Amino acid sequence: MVHVFCKEGILVEDIPADYILIVDSQEIEEIKKYLGSPSWFDYGCIFVKVIEGDYHPVMYGLYWCIPRDHHKTDMIYMVHSTADPLCPECMRG
Repeated sequence: MVHVFCKEGILVEDIPADYILIVDSQEIEEIKKYLGSPSWFDYGCIFVKVIEGDYHPVMYGLYWCIPRDHHKTDMIYMVHSTADPLCPECMRG
């Protein structure tokens, strides 16, 4: 089972160059569905990395539609197991 979490991320200017900016609302909605439609997911744009046709487990979201370098992102991440280093302590048991 995949769990999706969100925590404070990095500045836009620090997002790795291999991430792609998504601003199209329909594409963002598809990503939300891909993540299981979490109720807190309400972003104006998302930075994603695609590897072999699948999303990298870490994404960056912004509530603004136009990202500025000084904007702080939310880090959205998928965890497949409690052994994953990204898994929050509260899930590790």
